[in-house]
Amino acid sequence: MSDSLCELKEQYASLLREYLAGGGEAVLLQAQALGHAAVAKGVGALQIAEIHHQALLTALKRMPVSPEITQMIKLFTDFFMENLSIFEMIERGYLEANARLTHLGKILDYNQRFVNDIVAAVPAGLLVFNRRTAELIITNKTFCEKFRVEAGEVTGKSLPDILDLIGLPAVAKTAILTSKGFFGLECWSNSQRVGKLLLKISMINGRLEQEAFLLMIEDITERWKLEQEMARLERLNLIGEMAAGIGHEIRNPMTTVRGFLQLLANKKEYSQDKEFFTLMLEELDRVNDIISEFLSLARNRAVELKAQNLNDIVKAIYPLIQADAMRADNYCDLELEDVPDLLLNEKEIRQLILNLARNGLEAMSHLSVGKLTIRTYRDENEVVLAVQDQGKGIEPHILERLGTPFLTTKENGTGIGLSVCYSIANRHKARIAVDTSSSGTTVFVRFNLAKNLEGT
Repeated sequence: MSDSLCELKEQYASLLREYLAGGGEAVLLQAQALGHAAVAKGVGALQIAEIHHQALLTALKRMPVSPEITQMIKLFTDFFMENLSIFEMIERGYLEANARLTHLGKILDYNQRFVNDIVAAVPAGLLVFNRRTAELIITNKTFCEKFRVEAGEVTGKSLPDILDLIGLPAVAKTAILTSKGFFGLECWSNSQRVGKLLLKISMINGRLEQEAFLLMIEDITERWKLEQEMARLERLNLIGEMAAGIGHEIRNPMTTVRGFLQLLANKKEYSQDKEFFTLMLEELDRVNDIISEFLSLARNRAVELKAQNLNDIVKAIYPLIQADAMRADNYCDLELEDVPDLLLNEKEIRQLILNLARNGLEAMSHLSVGKLTIRTYRDENEVVLAVQDQGKGIEPHILERLGTPFLTTKENGTGIGLSVCYSIANRHKARIAVDTSSSGTTVFVRFNLAKNLEGT
């Protein structure tokens, strides 16, 4: 028997002895209260009946039986039996209430886990702050992973501390700290942990406005990059369409001018001006080359694709790149891994590789000896061409507009070469990414296998 039942048995036996000794109705009421308390503690009515029975047997053994004692025992037992049905009813009530509470607890636990799963799955950072203290009380997995923190590390921190952790500019911090609620504030952050991010921030009050408020932080950097890429492609397409429309019309009069210049250059009366004719012809040829590059920007330009290995094209053009490198006291390394075949236009891919390689060599013109590395490898569902130089890197204001036609930092550059690369990549269902720093730049051309093999 448990300690609580032993204690109950002793208390009940003591009350019975007190009653038999002349305790009166007050003792009966104490016994009734003891039974109620026992039921409340989870003791069943049958257990209480057993305790009553054992207490009677013990009492009868310890005292002589007389008519008065017998009558008192009968009264005590009758009183107990009247209360036993009450005890049973109370017990049933407690059991039903306990079962209902258990059921409600399971529902509450399920709902809590369900809400936690939803909060964890939300692709935006969720932060719940205490309204009175402005301290963080709940955060989710997305926020912790994005800003590389543990939930315990930030829980309890103030709103200003969290905004500092995120790396928001002063203007955005002031707007958030002085606002009572807003949606869709977009601003750039610069966190020491994760660098620059474009964030979309909303403050939501909801039904618990007096107790808490929610800060939702969404990283829209990739969406912004995609929008920038779409805008760049649209500009490229517009210029390409213009080029396709007027390029041939410009070439026709140029062909006529070039023909007459060649004819006049061979006449004796102009022999002393031969160097001028040569210069004019060279400039016309340069204009013609620019127009050829300009025409290659056209997005809808028809190209013939066939299954080829990227490594074979790199190896074929390598001697030309190595010769260019040696002329500038640089050298070129190849790091080619096994990659699957792609649908490629060899002429365009050669032009793409050559343009990227020459850009890399020109970026190292300040070095006594520079190394250009051309790599190919497979990265999950992509075949990657990477061209890496050891130059000074690309300035941020140039990097943002990279690929825009006529954008150049070269004294005699046309600003079309890299635009042509973007156009070629687009026609091959590939994308170009750039990683740059003060120690060099790597241009990645990523060919998506599934999209590339669909053809054009």
